[in-house]
Amino acid sequence: MKEVDVKQTIAWIGEIDCSLEAFHRLNERYRLIWVTQEEMPADPSTIENPLPEVEVVNCAKEGCWEADIIILAGVIHQELLEKIREVSTQKIVMIITADEKVKMFSLISEVLPFSKVVEITLSSAEVRFSGENPGAVATANDIVELLGYQISM
Repeated sequence: MKEVDVKQTIAWIGEIDCSLEAFHRLNERYRLIWVTQEEMPADPSTIENPLPEVEVVNCAKEGCWEADIIILAGVIHQELLEKIREVSTQKIVMIITADEKVKMFSLISEVLPFSKVVEITLSSAEVRFSGENPGAVATANDIVELLGYQISM
């Protein structure tokens, strides 16, 4: 019997601040769920989704329950972390920020103690990773490269 290669699933919570080409590259390797913080219309097919292959949900817990990897982009608040705490155990949780002054690693590691947390700081000059799990950092590195950022080691 032939083995089926199953894609890992990424739940992306927050702003999508990447090119469509970058998301298409990411979608080739991963199944994507975009968790929007907005109210869902009665008919979800009316959502303007530039990436029709990406599933859109507005329930963080539901989207993260299905995911292997959780990406938090943009504003991260305590209420959101509480919603996903139960469904993020042993999963990679990536925090993406562009502000080098904002350090979320300690807070998120404290609220999600059984997750593999990686903080990624994207600046025009470089990409920085903070994390204690080497496998999670390597996965984060791969995802950031797929999004089009050049990683220099």
